[in-house]
Amino acid sequence: RALRPNRMYWRQGIYLNWSPEAYCLVGSEVLDHHAESFLKITVPSCRKGCVLLGQVVDHIDSLMEEWFPGLLEIDICGEGETLLKKWALYSFNDGEEHQKILLDNLMKKAEEGDLLVNPDQPRLTIPISQIAPDLILADLPRNIMLNNDELEFEQAPEFLLGDGSFGSVYRAAYKGEEVAVKIFNKHTSLRLLRQELVVLCHLHHPSLISLLAAGIRPRMLVMELASKGSLDRLLQQDKTSLTRTLQHRIVLHVADGLRYLHSAMIIYRDLKPHNVLLFTLYPNAAIIAKIADYGIAQYCCRMGIKTSEGTPGFRAPEVARGNVIYNQQADVYSFGLLLYDILTTGGRIAEGLKFPNEFDELAIQGKLPGFTTHKQKNFLLVGTADGNLAIFEDKTVKCKGATPLKILNIGNVSTPLMCLSESVNLTEKNIMWGGCGTKVFSFSDDFTIQKLIETRTNQRFSNTSFCDSNIIAVVVDTALYVAKKNSPCVEVWDKKTEKLCELIDCVHFLKEELVRVSKESKHKMSYSGRVKTLCLQKNTALWIGTGGGHILLLDLSTRRIIRIIHNFCDSVRVMMTAQLGSLKNVMLVLGYNRKSAEEIQSCLSVWDINLPHEVQNLEKHIEVRKELAEKMRRISVE
Repeated sequence: RALRPNRMYWRQGIYLNWSPEAYCLVGSEVLDHHAESFLKITVPSCRKGCVLLGQVVDHIDSLMEEWFPGLLEIDICGEGETLLKKWALYSFNDGEEHQKILLDNLMKKAEEGDLLVNPDQPRLTIPISQIAPDLILADLPRNIMLNNDELEFEQAPEFLLGDGSFGSVYRAAYKGEEVAVKIFNKHTSLRLLRQELVVLCHLHHPSLISLLAAGIRPRMLVMELASKGSLDRLLQQDKTSLTRTLQHRIVLHVADGLRYLHSAMIIYRDLKPHNVLLFTLYPNAAIIAKIADYGIAQYCCRMGIKTSEGTPGFRAPEVARGNVIYNQQADVYSFGLLLYDILTTGGRIAEGLKFPNEFDELAIQGKLPGFTTHKQKNFLLVGTADGNLAIFEDKTVKCKGATPLKILNIGNVSTPLMCLSESVNLTEKNIMWGGCGTKVFSFSDDFTIQKLIETRTNQRFSNTSFCDSNIIAVVVDTALYVAKKNSPCVEVWDKKTEKLCELIDCVHFLKEELVRVSKESKHKMSYSGRVKTLCLQKNTALWIGTGGGHILLLDLSTRRIIRIIHNFCDSVRVMMTAQLGSLKNVMLVLGYNRKSAEEIQSCLSVWDINLPHEVQNLEKHIEVRKELAEKMRRISVE
């Protein structure tokens, strides 16, 4: 039996190997005459080696910044240098003993030129790209390197688009097209520039700002220009342009960009209106909003990261708290804050705070304000279990011993009045409709009964199983749409002839959808599909809420399903249109979720009444975005 040979290792460390021209070794080493331990990175001296070195250095820098930030602080007992020192090894001639230079000092040399010159023999030089390619961005794709001859740029106030603590952004022209040029301040670390390049160079998506070029003298990024500026500017100066559809599209594009970043294991950490750039205000455009400024974006391992980054007032409590491990969910919290800003056209969850850090403190302590209550004075109509309709003045309802202004007797103890509805037909502007037992009735604004229709029928196509059931929902336009207790069908009645003309079977629609996602029995599906509530959107759609928690959007003209929203809750109770403050067209949906046998939790959700239109438009919009994303994915692969 052959003996296993003893393995001899010439070097120890982490070794990655793709090909003879693409490998990397990261190991520890003790250099001559130095007691300190070094981390040494070895790559081949070729183009692929440059790229690998840049990526490894970026990862190590990220690791230090996130988990060992103290090592990057100034050594107060030393000579003003950082505790952790970064060196580049070099020699001017082959075979010579290597020398070393601090990266900070080499960076100063790189700002003057591409060569490191021997001070004793000026004729001896070595390209800086051969020593530390990442310092002069030599590891980037060649098509990204800035061609100064094609850049028309002037650092003048009239071209300034914005500025911050790390740099300024100017309007310029590159290769004949208008662009935005980000100039980094002299004191800003090269690390910030490279952090942005990690995202901009390697990730391409319709919701991420595109990089056109990068330069080192001075440090700059040339990016596509957002003609409509930032979302922050729109919220401050032109919030009337922010229609509900546009709000949705902006939110959709930002969410799409975040999803893409998270799929690449990157945490953005600075989501706020200022960093969302707008390219158009046309809702059907393929590109409307993009995420910009990746200076503090960071790769995230499964363990998470822990540095307290981001803008106070726009970050998650765990990020603001500091020294706490967090992951991509921190971006989701910031996205929620952005969503609030957009839907309220610039409002903040906590108003009246003098400093952004105050918001962070409230978030950390869990003391952010609750929901805002909207109130509107009007008459209150109450249907009773014994078939009466009581009319109250709303301001008297909370008063002790309040009495109704009027009581209409329509049914009896076996025919409860369970639903009321306004007609959306303009010819019946002041007419109300209701259901009492098996009868549909209407009355005018002076509360006099005008019409009474009996819906108990033996017509051939009627749903005889529920013919005698009490009416639980009625909505009206040119026809009457009636739902009865425990029935999965919506009855459509002709108002003039007072006859049943059509049945809409919800189970039929649910079967096609639910069979693909679950193997429910026919009985269970019928129970899940029983109609609980109805709401009508004029000339567009019928909203149907079921006992199984499904919401069906039905096209009124074709009687075809626009969209089924599955299992929104355990059961939908009520749907109605309303006006909330400045929101004129909303749909309120009341449902409940059964947590346990003892506890039932109700929830009221607010929907845009134009949802049916939005669903149809969104399907087309998503197809366009998919095609665009696929094109950009091909760019990444190439």
